[in-house]
Amino acid sequence: MSEAQAINDVSKPLGKRDSNKLAKEKAIHAAAERLFLEKGYDATTLREIAKTAGVGFGTLFAYSQDKAGLLAMIFVDRLETLPPLFHDMRSEETLEEMLIRAFGHLYSFWASVPSLSYHVLEQMEFFQANPYVDRIVERRASAQAELRDWVIAMQGRGSISNKLDAADVSATLFAIYTSAVRKWSATTPEDVVGGLSSLHRLLKIAVRGLRC
Repeated sequence: MSEAQAINDVSKPLGKRDSNKLAKEKAIHAAAERLFLEKGYDATTLREIAKTAGVGFGTLFAYSQDKAGLLAMIFVDRLETLPPLFHDMRSEETLEEMLIRAFGHLYSFWASVPSLSYHVLEQMEFFQANPYVDRIVERRASAQAELRDWVIAMQGRGSISNKLDAADVSATLFAIYTSAVRKWSATTPEDVVGGLSSLHRLLKIAVRGLRC
């Protein structure tokens, strides 16, 4: 049970076993975040995290079998606090301006902890499955579904051609974002404005092919 699930499930008081599990999860979360920030992700070892958290190495493995999983543990709750990205449609904006405003939430999010965000984005496709990674994958799928619904809405407004498949369009736009944000996070992650400017140029090219 994650911390967020425990907080949301207020109707069921935690038993001793679940309380102990939650306490260990919080200790591991705090230790991993502290060491990743202080020593760097690459320089930190799983044994150091276990020692700092005050848990056995085997206990740590019950939560994640690699550092990438612990990185996912740190980020997943924050990702789930992001607002819906593609629900606010403004008639005075161009398609690319609406997209930039939506993706801007993600750029600001990743810029909040640039030294760690780079590693999350770099390894997004290669995480080993665990509950934290699963929740990140679900959050990304939710964002992609929001983008597809936005495309359908834009088709209804006549801003995007109805001849195009909405799923293909949303997949293409999200792939452009994914490529751009990874390059940005590896070079100038503190410069959100510059990162979004580069993304804007790419989206303008893509949007030309979407119009009716």
